[in-house]
Amino acid sequence: MTKRYQPNVMMTKLANINFAGLQTAVAVIGPLFEDCCRYIGSHSQPMETLNVRPTLDTLKADWKKLQEARDAYIKKSA
Repeated sequence: MTKRYQPNVMMTKLANINFAGLQTAVAVIGPLFEDCCRYIGSHSQPMETLNVRPTLDTLKADWKKLQEARDAYIKKSA
């Protein structure tokens, strides 16, 4: 959440956001967010995923996807 008067929060920069690139990033980030919610005990989970934890390789692969989505967004926005 963004609060008033935080550094680098500028509504005047809203027009500079690359929304097409943002949609591409959300297509990657959304499913990973849904997966992460299943790993958090305080979130409601279906019984088949209860207590299922990701492997280190899965987490590394997810992190790589996030980095690639971020890098692609930054490249398109430049």
